[in-house]
Amino acid sequence: MQVHLLILYKKIIPLLNLDASLSSMNRHRLTTIFKKHFYTNFLIIIMKAKIMFTAIIMAVAISNTNAQVAKRAISQHHRIKQGVRSGELTRAEAANLRNGQKEIRQDVREAKADGVVTPAEKQEIKQDQRQESRKIFRKTHNGRERH
Repeated sequence: MQVHLLILYKKIIPLLNLDASLSSMNRHRLTTIFKKHFYTNFLIIIMKAKIMFTAIIMAVAISNTNAQVAKRAISQHHRIKQGVRSGELTRAEAANLRNGQKEIRQDVREAKADGVVTPAEKQEIKQDQRQESRKIFRKTHNGRERH
């Protein structure tokens, strides 16, 4: 980058016809100002790149979180289905668990309704999913069997 700045500097100064009329001290001062100006612009470009990179990482993290929520919902659905198939869940228990899953889906719809799912909303959805997961475990291991 510095090589490009020096080449640019060497091309601009002769065009301005300043090289002959400048003393050594003024030439040095002009060189310093020129380098500082381009260095500042370079830092601004780097800062913008960092901000863009952070925004991209955050977008990937958000989409990853949404994928985790969906994956967990599918997994819980399969666990309920398996509990019904194996007879570990009664009809009432299965209906109760399905209603819990339905409420979570409704929470997700409400969170997405305004176009932005906030971190607080994501946290609430994850908490609801953890609670439902514990309910599924408890109800499949409570000793009641469907006849």
